[in-house]
Amino acid sequence: GHIHLSVKDSRAASQFYQKVLGLEDKFSIPSASWIAAGKYHHHLAVNEWAGKGLGPREQGLPGLSYYVLEVESKEELLAIVKQAQEVEAPIKWLHSSELNLIDPDGIVSRIRLARWERDVIYFRDIEKGGQARILFLECELVRFLWNDKG
Repeated sequence: GHIHLSVKDSRAASQFYQKVLGLEDKFSIPSASWIAAGKYHHHLAVNEWAGKGLGPREQGLPGLSYYVLEVESKEELLAIVKQAQEVEAPIKWLHSSELNLIDPDGIVSRIRLARWERDVIYFRDIEKGGQARILFLECELVRFLWNDKG
């Protein structure tokens, strides 16, 4: 499993996620990039298929509201914060172990310390000496409610 994100510039978005989250480019074409931690084929894909120059994601619209990335240690969480600050990416702390990171396209990555007792699907990169990054398939979809009564 993985998540595809619609962005205005796939190269810039790929570089952002590589710099801030430490992911690696696995495969790129002019309109898309597939990135991941470790040897996995891809955890995230960024693409321009909704149109080059797409405007920033507006919160509250139908679609993906955020996805969750869980990290194993506070040090890893703080390293992501440091990298985000270096590229001037907005961060909103939700509490001491969880934050929202907003990318240049307005896409929210919720990053938090791992909660091992939860029964969810996850992917681990165990190639880096146990420093696993875990990408959960947890996300919040904003529902569009259709009222056909006018």
